[in-house]
Amino acid sequence: MLLETVQIVLDRIQPLKDYFDAFFFAMSSGERKMHEERGQVDLEYKEDQEMCPVQPEEDSPIISADIGQVGGMYGQDRLPVVHDDGTGTFRFAHDFVIHNATIISQIIHAGDIGLKILGEKRMIGAEVDSSARQYAPRCHPQTRKSLRNRVIAWIEQSGNSDQTDDESERARRMLWILGPAGVGKSAVAQTIADEMKGEGRLGASLFFSRPNGRDDPEQVIPTLAHQLAVKHPKYKPLLNQKLADDPTLLEKTLRVQFKELIIAPFHTLMTRDSSTVRKPLLIVIDGLDECRSEEAQCEFIELITEHVRSVHRFPLLWLVRSRPEWHFRYLLSRPDFPATCRREHMTIDDPEARQDVALFLRDEFARIHRVFFEYLPPTWPPADAFHLIILKASGLFALAAIVIRFIVDRIADDPNGQLLICLDALSGSPLAGTKNPLAALDLLYQEICCRISAPTFHTTKSILGVCAFYSDPTPLTARHLANFLGLDQAEFYRSLKNLHSVLAIPSATDSLSTPVRFYHASFQEFLREPRRSGQYTVNEDAVHYHIAVKALDWQINQSECFSRGLSKWASKEDLSALLGPINAFSNPAGLKACSRVMNQHARRELVEMLKKFNFRTLVFDVDVLPKFLMWLHSTGPEAQTILHVGVFGCPPHHSIPTLFPPRTSDDLEHCRRQVFGAHDYLSRVHLGMEGRMCEISLVPGFSNLDTTWEDFVLGLQAVDAIDATPAGEESTVDIG
Repeated sequence: MLLETVQIVLDRIQPLKDYFDAFFFAMSSGERKMHEERGQVDLEYKEDQEMCPVQPEEDSPIISADIGQVGGMYGQDRLPVVHDDGTGTFRFAHDFVIHNATIISQIIHAGDIGLKILGEKRMIGAEVDSSARQYAPRCHPQTRKSLRNRVIAWIEQSGNSDQTDDESERARRMLWILGPAGVGKSAVAQTIADEMKGEGRLGASLFFSRPNGRDDPEQVIPTLAHQLAVKHPKYKPLLNQKLADDPTLLEKTLRVQFKELIIAPFHTLMTRDSSTVRKPLLIVIDGLDECRSEEAQCEFIELITEHVRSVHRFPLLWLVRSRPEWHFRYLLSRPDFPATCRREHMTIDDPEARQDVALFLRDEFARIHRVFFEYLPPTWPPADAFHLIILKASGLFALAAIVIRFIVDRIADDPNGQLLICLDALSGSPLAGTKNPLAALDLLYQEICCRISAPTFHTTKSILGVCAFYSDPTPLTARHLANFLGLDQAEFYRSLKNLHSVLAIPSATDSLSTPVRFYHASFQEFLREPRRSGQYTVNEDAVHYHIAVKALDWQINQSECFSRGLSKWASKEDLSALLGPINAFSNPAGLKACSRVMNQHARRELVEMLKKFNFRTLVFDVDVLPKFLMWLHSTGPEAQTILHVGVFGCPPHHSIPTLFPPRTSDDLEHCRRQVFGAHDYLSRVHLGMEGRMCEISLVPGFSNLDTTWEDFVLGLQAVDAIDATPAGEESTVDIG
């Protein structure tokens, strides 16, 4: 008990001792500088010729200073009165005046004033344990285990490094976790930071958040330095001395701040005690992509990697977490980057992520049931509801967490009712007047979309429209998509550069073999739902018209694709490889898109284009052609020049291969009845104009209730007879 009391007393008087030590240290430093910088220090004092001790008067000021620009720290131009105990550096001096701002700066900053200055510049609420982040996401104990284990192993391996280790491994003191939006990166970073804090291994942490205003790059170094000084007493005096030597450090560039406030003090600690490198401190920077300056984001990565590359042993480790934004690509592609930085890629569609999301949902539903057991049936939620949520979440932790938060809403106090609202929203049929359960996810997607630059906004939406509505069954590769839309390489990548966190965008090297795809279907659904996406909605009617025009233009003018500017990302040598896939896509896509355009003015424009379309090259699709014929027939008199019942005396047409109807051709039968009437069994259609015409034979399928098996066989025999027509004579096409 006595020892504890003594320790408490010592702790309480320690700040006073530190102040006096700093004060007299600064005084002695000033005395030395007086000889080195003659004329800059003016000490005026009276000293007893006999060197007899003189006690100052109690009410006399010991120090008066003209502090210039540094003044006003205490609300006046004087420092507090400090009485000499007769043992200090200036114990025989009195009534002296200091006119030099440098020494006063040292006095001020050698204590905790430097820490206070950093505190004023730091990013409030960015620390791992800040109250502003009280409900920050954390990993479920059983999720992301393999990734977390690899990160912990990396930290331990770095701590155990010594001179005999492979240098390239020791140099990898930075770990960069990359992943698309909503995959759970912040939860991993938070969990690792919590664990390292508990073990005393966390040096500092900074969690960016653009929606919460924590995105200023100028606050990054002060925030990290402030935390390091608060938690690690050996670092604090070195940091304070740096600020005392140069009070303008916080006004300098990020590079200078990083070197002087972070690297240099720890280099000093390492030279004093080499054992510090055996237990390095972890610095966590989460959400770097939310820093408001892309240039600053890249600069922070470069500062860390340059230091890691040049100094192989050091008492700091760096864990950075971000989305895979486009401006990081050149850093990741540098040849020496893998040897400097270890990378971990988090994905949505890997089996572990899907299992983790299912585990998280199962445990959360069990917890909700325990809390609301009086409200809920014994088996809740129903199995089909649970599986639908797992299916929709599909590895996206953000979606799963948002659903759980909505269901457990304390204001609603009705978990089963909230669950039903969620199920309606996830099924694509939200109830009118109900709260949107996916509002938090929509805010995330809106925040990403708001970064799309105004000059590229229209082009970006065109690309997204093709991906959202025309990616099945076989999507165009990135380069084919760009050429289909008439975009060159620069336009294409510039339009998508801010969407790397929600889209998998292949590099130029892989652009001929890999399509652009959504990381998660929820973003695709967001774009298609105006109630959720607002100004970022991909308007379905506009997309269909745009695709129809582009597809028909390609089909009509493909022989002039270079002269007409249709192909902008290809050389003439690539033309054959380019045209094949685009034709295979644009032929059925054009008819499909036409059949979905309802605006009368747009319909008339498309009919004019169809008059030039070469229907001899038509690629038949049993799911597309009947709808197209019905659409064309419904457009009015203009369509009769393109589509009419074949009669004797019609202009010659081009014969094409026979396609037999499937037994479930409901669309075809509906088309035949609507266009030609219910009583026509075998209907011949002429499609196109002049030398670009073909003839189609519509045969009803066996599934039609009005058709017997004998009728169906007779129909096939009729088709066989037509198909056996000698070469050069008229033949028909059977479409199912």
